[in-house]
Amino acid sequence: MSACIEILSRVDWRPGIGDPTFMGWFTVVCYFATAYLCGRAAGSVQSGEVPGSRRGSRAFWVILTGMFLVLGVNKQLDLQTLLTQVARELAIVQGWYGERQHFQRQFVMCTAIVGAAALVFFSVLIRRTIVRQGLALIGAVFVVCFVVIRASSLHYVDHALGGRIGHMKMNWMLELTGVVCAGIGAIMNIRRKKKVGG
Repeated sequence: MSACIEILSRVDWRPGIGDPTFMGWFTVVCYFATAYLCGRAAGSVQSGEVPGSRRGSRAFWVILTGMFLVLGVNKQLDLQTLLTQVARELAIVQGWYGERQHFQRQFVMCTAIVGAAALVFFSVLIRRTIVRQGLALIGAVFVVCFVVIRASSLHYVDHALGGRIGHMKMNWMLELTGVVCAGIGAIMNIRRKKKVGG
């Protein structure tokens, strides 16, 4: 207990706006817009679908709605920085800070494995409608893995994400790619209901 108090006392993090730039706020808007579209897609699940498929599809879109809402809030609260600082102080207190790159690499590998497992889990959940929802699934898993790996603070990861293609940072492009894919996937499902119903 005393070790936990010591670690928390050394963490220098305060709630506030983590990225007050245009692109920071634009990304937040994209997260919330995608959450809204996923919510609409959850409501547009066809009542005539196979019952098991309907429940799985609706659960899938509800989970994505909540996930993108949380990620939108996190984008500005920057909670991954808090987790990174806690992990760093834990490493210092427990004496393995000098070996942190080894643990960071393992963390990235575990993230990739968990991401693959999530892809399989959701693929099973929406197996009867995966053709329609696959794009949203890929986008969602990509975004979560990106956010988690970015929080790992590996030097070469930070360096790669700080690179630019033209005027666009790799960081922006990768994050928004997943968000936009999920949003487009949601729009495709909403439009399908309108076509079938109309």
